[in-house]
Amino acid sequence: MIAFFALACTRTTATLPVAHETASLHSGSTSDPTGATGATGHSAAPHLGPGNVLVVLVDDIGIDKVGAYGVSGEIRTPVIDGLAADGILFRNAWATPVCSPSRAALQTGRHARRTGYGSNNNNTNGNEFDLAPDDLTLAELLALDTERTWSTALYGKWHLGPGTPATTQGYGDFAGSLANVPSYYSWTKTLADGTSVESTTYVTTDTVDDVVTALEVLTEPWLIVVSLNAAHDPWHVPPRELYTGPDLAPDAPKLERERADLEAADRELGRLLDAIPPAVRRRTTTMVIGDNGTPDDVAEPGSPGHGKMSMDESGLRVPFVVQGPLVGVRGSASSALVSVVDVFPTVADIAGIDVSDRALDGVSLLPALADPTVGVHTTLWSERFTPNGAEEPDVDERAVRDERYKIVSRKKPTLDEIRFHELAPDGWDDGPDLLENALTPDQTAAWERLKSELEARTAAMEADLPWPP
Repeated sequence: MIAFFALACTRTTATLPVAHETASLHSGSTSDPTGATGATGHSAAPHLGPGNVLVVLVDDIGIDKVGAYGVSGEIRTPVIDGLAADGILFRNAWATPVCSPSRAALQTGRHARRTGYGSNNNNTNGNEFDLAPDDLTLAELLALDTERTWSTALYGKWHLGPGTPATTQGYGDFAGSLANVPSYYSWTKTLADGTSVESTTYVTTDTVDDVVTALEVLTEPWLIVVSLNAAHDPWHVPPRELYTGPDLAPDAPKLERERADLEAADRELGRLLDAIPPAVRRRTTTMVIGDNGTPDDVAEPGSPGHGKMSMDESGLRVPFVVQGPLVGVRGSASSALVSVVDVFPTVADIAGIDVSDRALDGVSLLPALADPTVGVHTTLWSERFTPNGAEEPDVDERAVRDERYKIVSRKKPTLDEIRFHELAPDGWDDGPDLLENALTPDQTAAWERLKSELEARTAAMEADLPWPP
């Protein structure tokens, strides 16, 4: 295997709060994202060592769907906005343009060409695919910690195995859907042992119920991945107490129902955070991430379009908010280039696990969390191909960008189509194709530099086939 672009995670010495106190019973609201108030129900045991990690993956939302990004005044996400106000918001975060590849990238720290996940896992179209047994997930990574025993759990949408739950990939507990749900109110819930039951509970509420229950028994340190089905279609009106504004009919416009499902997800996230005692919150790093851009049919007004499934910025750019003890400047925003693949090495760095021997595409975000002016990547990479696991895909698209310029390449179904764009600072509209006119000297230099990287990454990753660890 050629481990080209194998990046060791950045090792830093981070001072995590060490708590010796025991939390008392208390109650409150979601208004305080710091954890100073607002937890309910149980005591926190004394804890030494690294902090906990809470990863919240929100489905099918681009940056237009989180109020803190300032794209739309119609979005109601006060809990996520509060996390950003007390943490750090990354303005230039990339995922992949579709669900399963982003989930594989988050779990492994590796891009699609390395995992074999280039498109959604779907057991109805011959696109079934599982992560390789040797491709470490976040849970399997934490099992390598020789000093502590981590509790690990994933609740909600898995979408990384056509018939197997997250417990087959190292998680200590799992409950949720294996893929997309046909209805928010009628769906198949798979349990940790692989058995299934039919649920009629609103799916977001069901997922948060499981997390809240787990928080009563999980020992620290813990990693909990909360993989919400919202705000993916089909958009069904939430329970009335979970959204504001006028009553919505079942056949209300899709955008109104989608906004309501997103608001409900935000409110339920607040309930989840309220269930964590303040002392535990103070030693927990919370990450909220989108898995791909917003679908065009529910994009917010002002969106450039070409969202989900597209290699345009509106398909790749996702919200990424981090709050917790490792954030050095509360309420900061970073223009650093970051990616969903950075979650894996960041968790490794929090746990103090050396992953320098693995072919990773991500790097630790701890330096950028401490100082929002610190850069992360010089370039970002994403790709989409179908079917999963194919050495010769039927569809094959890739994108690479630096702080200013971007190349999108489509080898199939249209052979060797390539575009070159100049991006406005923090902008998310790709703009015109610069190749339609003569390039300036600066543009020519950027074109040659990014095209060389595109070719080198492509050759290196294809040399890794069939996606070994």
